[in-house]
Amino acid sequence: MTKMKNKKFELLMPAGDILKAKFAIEFGADAIYCGIPMFTLRGKSNMSMEDLKYIVPYAHKRGVKVYLAVNIFPHSFKYEQFLKDMSIMVNEIKPDAFIMADPGLIDVTKERFPEAEIHLSVQQNNLNWMSANFWKKQGITRIVLARELTYKELVEIHKRVPNIEIEFFIHGSNCMAYSGRCLLSNYMNYRDSNQGVCNNACRFKYKIFKSNDPKYLDTLQNKENYKVLDKGTYFVEEELRKGELYEITEDENGTYIFNSKDNCMAEHIEKLMEAGVCSFKVEGRTKSLYYAAIVARSYRKLFDDIINNNKPDINLAIKELNTTSNRGFMPGFLEGNPKENAQDYEKKTSHQTHLFVGFVKKIISSSKKKSIIEVEVRGRVELNDTLEFLMPYPREVEVWKCNNMTKKLEGFENKKLNKVAGGLDYDITFEVPFEIKDTFCVLRRKLKDNEEI
Repeated sequence: MTKMKNKKFELLMPAGDILKAKFAIEFGADAIYCGIPMFTLRGKSNMSMEDLKYIVPYAHKRGVKVYLAVNIFPHSFKYEQFLKDMSIMVNEIKPDAFIMADPGLIDVTKERFPEAEIHLSVQQNNLNWMSANFWKKQGITRIVLARELTYKELVEIHKRVPNIEIEFFIHGSNCMAYSGRCLLSNYMNYRDSNQGVCNNACRFKYKIFKSNDPKYLDTLQNKENYKVLDKGTYFVEEELRKGELYEITEDENGTYIFNSKDNCMAEHIEKLMEAGVCSFKVEGRTKSLYYAAIVARSYRKLFDDIINNNKPDINLAIKELNTTSNRGFMPGFLEGNPKENAQDYEKKTSHQTHLFVGFVKKIISSSKKKSIIEVEVRGRVELNDTLEFLMPYPREVEVWKCNNMTKKLEGFENKKLNKVAGGLDYDITFEVPFEIKDTFCVLRRKLKDNEEI
């Protein structure tokens, strides 16, 4: 095993809001990335300027870096607002770097805010060393390489352009096209992915039709004459690849021909370290607090084991990562074009093994033998469910069979509950037979047979 102790590697986690940012930090992130809605590709990630003014010093106090994503391709009318927001971010918020994609915005930033460090966004689809070298000459200090690279290509880029930092996505959702280049969302719902409002149209259900009528669209687009055509097995054949048939299947729910599997490179971390990657990026600013905690915890343990020259438990990491919402995993393009293995054709629902039950909101009392805690419930739980309590690594997972659950009601004694569905700000109290030292603790339970999420 190659010794990595003297090298610096960064686990870079997404932060869609303040709470997710805190959990990512406390569960092991070396850095987080976030943005403001008007200029980030995750318009739903709820970070305001005031949020950023809070989370940046919070992270810095804990030795964690913060990068702000300003990576849309804007229309001209956003220019004045861009200058206004950048002035606040550079002079007041003071992140460690900005993640940018648009050449115009990069040029303006270099001219107006020369002190700002710029990282090149994955939206630039950097696939070769010539492009990396070009951006290095423009003053870019780090590039987020395209997901579509093989391991061999990644090694070559670092070898030919060694003096630029490499950031690479190791986990999370994959775009069905080159990152951000899909037009489905814009075409179907007028929501432009490069303006930060992608509606994930690639995850929708689609029906497949077969017709020998050259005017079939006239029939299908007429609601009065609409009918479901006969089901069967259908294939796509590209005209220059005779005999290479790609099956398109559907069940009673429809088909998911665009539904890309998720990225998971847990078993390739050491190879990527050796290849020259310095920042290991996780996708998912719109995903749950549980996702932020578990993914950070899993990769933190892998990183620490590799850096300390211990054998990493990759199977445990993948098992833990599978407890989060996912569409099935693949190692990106590292091993070559995954072809049919890149898509999940059978379902659009998650493959996860566990349900996020909630997180500790308040510790009422705590000792080594007993803790009374207030939990914000985010998922279904009932008496006799076996709950798992996960805290930041290296603390072990605590397991408890739920035998008490109460809800505080104004003016009444605590009401005993048998089950609860949960929701935002829905708090219940547990008394558990072990110590919980702080509120950075998430609860989960295993999904039951045939249980729907």
